[in-house]
Amino acid sequence: MKMFGSKSVSSYLFYVFRFASLCSFILLLFILLSFLFGNYEVQDGRFTIPFPLFSYFDIKGVYKTSIITSITLILIYSGGFLYSLSMILKSFKSAVLFNESALRHLNILAIINLLVFPIVYLSLRLVILNISIMNGIHNLILSLIFGVFLLFVAAIFKRGLKVQNENDLTI
Repeated sequence: MKMFGSKSVSSYLFYVFRFASLCSFILLLFILLSFLFGNYEVQDGRFTIPFPLFSYFDIKGVYKTSIITSITLILIYSGGFLYSLSMILKSFKSAVLFNESALRHLNILAIINLLVFPIVYLSLRLVILNISIMNGIHNLILSLIFGVFLLFVAAIFKRGLKVQNENDLTI
């Protein structure tokens, strides 16, 4: 099976990650609307939001503003991350591998990992939840390593785009 182009691994993964990002945003919307319209129960300091059709998958958590805020931020971040990843895979579906869209979305995903994740992570751990970052410092380090790796891949794609454009002009 081929990796790039139509009917390829990247094409199928595009749909998987796009669906996952859509589910993340829908879940966020469902949770926020449930709190807004009172579709939840509070018992012993914990909330329960009944999940439609499947009571086994009820959404449960500690009923505190900090927990609800952290759930919201995590779902926004994960939805944006998955959407950005799906956009990279969408650009790999085209017949031309090195294109401006792939380069732009690689840079966006690198920025998400180098700037957005550390800000969200540190604000969640230090400001909202008031817990030490030392227990989960590996998450921050992995995000930074992934972001730097994406910058390298973006630089390779930029060079490939330049060579491809020069080849197109020569022909």
